[in-house]
Amino acid sequence: MQFPHLFSSIQVNKMNLKNRIAMTAMHLGYTPEGEVTDRLVRFYTARAEGGVGLIIVGGCPVDEYGGMSSMIGIYHDRFIPGLQRLTRAVREGGAKIAAQLYQAGRYTHSSMIGGKKPFSASAVRSKLTGETPRALEIEEIPHVQDRFAQAAVRAKNSGFDAVEILASAGYLISQFLSPITNLREDRYGGTLENRMRFGLEIVEKVREAVGSDYPILMRIAGNDFMKGGNTNTEARAFASEAERAGVDLFDVTGGWHETRIPQLTMFVPRKAYVYLAQGIKSAVTVPVLASNRINDPADGEEVIRSRGADLVTVARGLLADPDFPRKAEEGNSRLIYHCVACNQGCFDNIFSGRPATCMVNPCAGHEGEFPPKQAERRRDILVIGGGPAGMKAACSAAERGHKVTLAEKKNLLGGQILLNRCIPGREELLTLASDLVENLRSLDVHLRLGEEAGP
Repeated sequence: MQFPHLFSSIQVNKMNLKNRIAMTAMHLGYTPEGEVTDRLVRFYTARAEGGVGLIIVGGCPVDEYGGMSSMIGIYHDRFIPGLQRLTRAVREGGAKIAAQLYQAGRYTHSSMIGGKKPFSASAVRSKLTGETPRALEIEEIPHVQDRFAQAAVRAKNSGFDAVEILASAGYLISQFLSPITNLREDRYGGTLENRMRFGLEIVEKVREAVGSDYPILMRIAGNDFMKGGNTNTEARAFASEAERAGVDLFDVTGGWHETRIPQLTMFVPRKAYVYLAQGIKSAVTVPVLASNRINDPADGEEVIRSRGADLVTVARGLLADPDFPRKAEEGNSRLIYHCVACNQGCFDNIFSGRPATCMVNPCAGHEGEFPPKQAERRRDILVIGGGPAGMKAACSAAERGHKVTLAEKKNLLGGQILLNRCIPGREELLTLASDLVENLRSLDVHLRLGEEAGP
């Protein structure tokens, strides 16, 4: 199957992308002190070499008070050499790379910033952290905005092809935008026009700092999904004004971390939130990127073909299979290992303070530790058991050039994963089994089903 729309190029300001697939920012926990590490470089290099058009890394805190120490630092010049190493590797791998400029506001834990009190638009308690931030004084606001501009210049000097301003998910700019968290009575609060001011001034300052030719992206919520908060109507108004202020592309997602409406789990239908991007697209003239639960090239092709958006993000899909774009472009999309939205290795780990991994891809975060080199001597290998572990072991051995036989006492492959077909809403996990079966067949693994292996 071919995907002509997905693999067409697109221009964002002066940046040309070879295809419409982006890997949007994910917190990985691979930079424990904020410094770029070999682990981070290897992770993103593998995705660049896998054929993705744009990689957005982050969040990258713009100051010391709005993030975690394990996030990719961009708030000081000391981070530049490491960032240059990262951008050089990704660009040599064939992808463009952007840095997401991050300030969490009331979503920051005080314990992560030396016990200092997080700041926000107003002193409204955070349901995520359980803490109440302090309201920024009006004279402090320009300084906070300046840190975004300074970080953008740092990104440009580090070799990033673009920057992305984070204005979604309930972080600082969202907190100024929303009537839930913005109770101010000065020119930054009250009407929507006033609530937009903080974010728009950040865009203006970043544009002035980086120049007219440098691409500025913005990640926005097409709907906050918070009772009493902003909907797509307000998001469209903000996007329209942000385009005038200097934004070149809108990366549209939905929901705050506090919302009870699921955004990323397997209970969310694929492409469920493309309509949010369509709403933003109706209000702007620059490209729009659609997010959430787009984990198959056919879905991405349909979004672009139908003009639901101009680009799609396959973030966790590239965690599961870094070669997703290459396989799709070469006509081997049936061999993609799809993200099944289990959240176990990515979100569960991050919220538990551990580095991201992937249930589908055991090499995620361990790139380079197990180089996929061919075996020096071809052996006959028998794998006993056709569950996901046995199938993955058989695929790995076959990829190294061994002659592999897989024996399974039942007449079908998949093991206990197949039990999920009996659980409402868990059917997507069956994709893991079918993907492994497709790869077994393509690798010519000899299957002996209905045979119990004995001595």
